[in-house]
Amino acid sequence: ITFNTSPGSVPIHLAELIVLCQKRGEDITEVRGTAGVSSFSNFFEQRDGQPFDLSFKVSLDGFEYLVRNKMKFYYQIGSQHCRESGMNLAYELGIALAILKEVCDGMLARGLKIDDFAPRLTNLASIGMRFLEEIAKIRAMRKMWAKMARERYGAKNLRSCHLNISVHTSGTSL
Repeated sequence: ITFNTSPGSVPIHLAELIVLCQKRGEDITEVRGTAGVSSFSNFFEQRDGQPFDLSFKVSLDGFEYLVRNKMKFYYQIGSQHCRESGMNLAYELGIALAILKEVCDGMLARGLKIDDFAPRLTNLASIGMRFLEEIAKIRAMRKMWAKMARERYGAKNLRSCHLNISVHTSGTSL
């Protein structure tokens, strides 16, 4: 299951999923999916009319619920939207790391530990026509994230230092 939607509708989609699982007698902790609900994507490209601070809070509320209820969902940030808005790949890399920092700071402020949620972070990146530069960007993103997770946040679990990355073909290079 993938929720790729605005943060404001996350509670509704989660409630629908929970009720569906209850009706079917299924364990909600066995459902796998991705919640692509980054309010930063809305800020850069997909404007949905919500104020950013409210959008970010609701986005973190959804992620916190997934983590605390041991649901096997990934929380997807989307640097792809930044790239599709005209940023080059260096800016996309920087924005992705800045978003990850904000998400981690927000989750830690809610009393969670980095190893509770970091293995469930993922980034949707944009891949353009400069193949070798794109590979370098992905490798740099993973290395920089691993260093940030260990040194800034004190991650102990090796999985917390691995950044899951999915990619889409850049529309701007087509």
